[in-house]
Amino acid sequence: MRQNRREFIRSCAAISAGIVCGSGALLVSGCSSVQYVPFATTENAFVVKKAAFGAQPFVLIKSREFPAPIYIARLAEGNYAAVLLQCTHKQCEVSAGPGLLICPCHGSEFSVTGEVVSPPAEKNLYAFKVRADAENVYIEAP
Repeated sequence: MRQNRREFIRSCAAISAGIVCGSGALLVSGCSSVQYVPFATTENAFVVKKAAFGAQPFVLIKSREFPAPIYIARLAEGNYAAVLLQCTHKQCEVSAGPGLLICPCHGSEFSVTGEVVSPPAEKNLYAFKVRADAENVYIEAP
């Protein structure tokens, strides 16, 4: 079966629309896992409500005191870890994910607790002291 020009253009438009809509859905679902949450401050800590995590394995907070967001991971057995998302190699902002933190500048990879998994970075991410009670997670400011 041979298509005329008009049918060909309609087919291409439908295929293009499908690709664009499908990509948009992927982008939206990919972004939904990164969640900035509100926090309070005390004299020496940032305070995040445990309820702010919802079902997410991690949340982010952004403070003017630091050049990059702070990644707060919920670990096993009610423990938490918090690291500054600034690469120790070239100070780029590290991308947050549920199982791995990746520097987009040169590909360094870090665990959710900030340890170097893959170079070129040689130093771990800055890790904050963290404590928690029944309702809150406290990220101690340096």
